[in-house]
Amino acid sequence: MAREPFGTRLRSIRERAGINQTKLAEQVGTDQGHISRWERNLAAPDIGTVQRLAAALGVYAVELLIGRRPKLTKWCRVDAECPQAAGESAESLGDQPAPTKWLEAQERVLLREYRLATGKTAKSMEEAEKWFTGLSLAERDRIGRRLHDPDTVGRYLQTPKIR
Repeated sequence: MAREPFGTRLRSIRERAGINQTKLAEQVGTDQGHISRWERNLAAPDIGTVQRLAAALGVYAVELLIGRRPKLTKWCRVDAECPQAAGESAESLGDQPAPTKWLEAQERVLLREYRLATGKTAKSMEEAEKWFTGLSLAERDRIGRRLHDPDTVGRYLQTPKIR
């Protein structure tokens, strides 16, 4: 199952938002040439820039990085701007939410990746997510592929895998 690269995701989200490269560059605090190189997958932004890109495009940084929206109940905090807190339903955000068991299995995969990389067990999902965002783009992409691989995640489902 091939995943689209970061730059392709960035371009499709930017076009969906109706923003041109120049306007996005102004909002993020960079120049249009950087946006162009990122979209052509010739370079990758640092994590702080990814967060500014996400804010300018009205999406979560995780959606830009791995192509999926985060589980809203795990990512929204009282002090953060949260679509659910504003009274918006998950349906108004676009995609239907993934089944709960699948998301829980993805969390277990991320926790396992954290344990394998650091040699210790994460105290919370937030700790593993913070570790994930601090990784290089190549490492986030590698782990993101595992998070969306049906065989890998299927091993962590509590129900038997159907072939």
